Amino acid sequence: MRKKIVFVGNRYSGLKALLNNSKLELVRIFYESGSYLEKELLTDDLNNSLPLQEMPKEKERLLTELSNIRYDILISNGCRFKLPVSVLQDGSKLFLNIHPSLLPRLKGKNPLNGIFLFGHKEFGVTLHYMDDGIDTGNIILQKKIQVTSDLDLGMLYLALLDLEYEVLKEGLDLLDKCHFIFKGHPHSRGSYYSRKQEDMTVFFNKERSADIVRKTKAFGVLTQGVTCEIKGEQVKIFDAENITNSYFLNRYGNYKPGEVVTEYDNKLIIRTNDGLVKITRWAKN
Repeated sequence: MRKKIVFVGNRYSGLKALLNNSKLELVRIFYESGSYLEKELLTDDLNNSLPLQEMPKEKERLLTELSNIRYDILISNGCRFKLPVSVLQDGSKLFLNIHPSLLPRLKGKNPLNGIFLFGHKEFGVTLHYMDDGIDTGNIILQKKIQVTSDLDLGMLYLALLDLEYEVLKEGLDLLDKCHFIFKGHPHSRGSYYSRKQEDMTVFFNKERSADIVRKTKAFGVLTQGVTCEIKGEQVKIFDAENITNSYFLNRYGNYKPGEVVTEYDNKLIIRTNDGLVKITRWAKN
């Protein structure tokens, strides 16, 4: 008998793995309004035959909806709510989450930003059992890639979609072979990351060039960016490079930290607390 699945989330990668699994029956798909998942569903030829429902804006409403559905497995892929598993559990259900980090590292809401912010050398996705904690349930499977210097945040998001598909596809195959009684692997406390305004703000007159570049890379997509002040105006920057050339460091070394020393091709070179950074992509707030 096919397992009955409820999917809750905002990304298409996990749902795609479910649609390609003939051993499962999707009984409800709760999608986030305005999400990448909704955009994919609008272009998907299958959407008219899928059991779609917009995710309620209130958590209690979602819990009520879930209590009225018969299902075997709930799969979360970007659900904005922390679901009370102990309340939803009736002794037979499984609750799985696809988390975009290599647990136990970077639990919480915004692990991808933490990859660059804290200088991690690996990035990955974890399929794990849900419990009442935040990303604390036993690990079922992980998929990972190396973080190289040429990667940026946008590329991590692209890799995320592939890894989420792979980890759910292979994880469900693993569970099926174990007749869905695989306990998974417990993990330690680890670390957490959710976005902080202080991490998304830079001060050219106070911070080192390396820290400005690191912060900018951690939030370097057009929907995020880091906030700063340039020439008395509030600006968001999305790309920054540390300048190491001795000629330029000597030429502009007498400028005050925070000053724009020159600009060209819509790029800015700014004096920092300890050197120079080149801003290659930016926009006024």
